[in-house]
Amino acid sequence: MFLRLVCVCMLSFTSVFASSPSVSLEKPWARPADIGYNSAVYMALENTGNASVVIVGATCETCKKVELHETIEVEGVSKMIPMDAAHPWTVAPGEVLRLAPGGKHVMLIGLTRVLENGEEVLVTLLTKDGEKIEVRAMIQKGPGTCGSCCGS
Repeated sequence: MFLRLVCVCMLSFTSVFASSPSVSLEKPWARPADIGYNSAVYMALENTGNASVVIVGATCETCKKVELHETIEVEGVSKMIPMDAAHPWTVAPGEVLRLAPGGKHVMLIGLTRVLENGEEVLVTLLTKDGEKIEVRAMIQKGPGTCGSCCGS
């Protein structure tokens, strides 16, 4: 019985790691903001695996809603365009997806707690295959601007 339990546990443990996407995160960070305001999360995400990673959404317990956004310029005006499952972020093997002010970012909408410098916020990126990528983003002021959306 003990040996059976050990085997079941090992198989479960192996499947968790075997199904995880192969990504490397570089310097994830988020803007500080007060309760009720919005923040944005930025990072570089490198696909170190052999298959494309397709990011279709994100979750975060620190806000009411999370959206994947891309800032684009239309007729001289910057606009944030929400991305969705029909327009995912696809990262081919060996490529790097850069989330930065003025470009792609994860939008934390309606914060339920203050995000203060030096703390962390946990965001989970969701892939088309149902995998989850945990991101621990350091709260800090950063370069660039995202307009008046972030409260910083």
